[in-house]
Amino acid sequence: MGLGLVVFGLQETYRRSLELNEPSDAAADTIDRQLYVLMAIVALTSASSSGIAPFILKFIQDHITQNLVLLALAYLPASLVWGFMPSRMGLIADRFGRKLPIAVGLTMSGLFSAVIPMLTTIVPLAIFAMIEALCYSAAVPAEQAFVADVTGGKRRGIGFGLYTLAQSAGRVIGPLAMGLLYDQFRAGPFVANAAILFLGSALVLFILRDTRHRPMPSVSSGK
Repeated sequence: MGLGLVVFGLQETYRRSLELNEPSDAAADTIDRQLYVLMAIVALTSASSSGIAPFILKFIQDHITQNLVLLALAYLPASLVWGFMPSRMGLIADRFGRKLPIAVGLTMSGLFSAVIPMLTTIVPLAIFAMIEALCYSAAVPAEQAFVADVTGGKRRGIGFGLYTLAQSAGRVIGPLAMGLLYDQFRAGPFVANAAILFLGSALVLFILRDTRHRPMPSVSSGK
């Protein structure tokens, strides 16, 4: 069914994107260096965030509760936010630029990671998890919009491929590094993750150039 929807329900956008966004072949063949800066930030923060994921549940069960029903209820608000809000939170990237939502998402995720070792009850866990999900649901569309902004029509597929490569590489390396740290100090991965995410937020704010106001080439009426 999915294959049928793709084949018969989706129109090809590649040629149209070239007509709208690419004034020349030379411009179409370029990828802004800012993409590589974003890739480094994404690889670093993905390694950190994915690295603590296997240990969050264990840490919570050891220090807060082992009741799986309570844990499911605690993460239910965050799951609903992740399910419904990204499509709506993308408006923030269009109104306030790409950098701000990314930086806020990283900062709130780092704050959540930092407070996990201090939590003793289920209610603060649910609140922090929901706030983190809300901020990240704005950050993810902003990241993707940034990638689309800095890649030309003929290189947009490569741009998203490189972006995905950075994410995947981080997710492979992160669990191994954080696992070694967890063996030494139970709260270590959460503290390290918070520091890395705060660093990533600072890099986004002070190194990346926002692309929202980048001038677009004009399109003639014949197109």
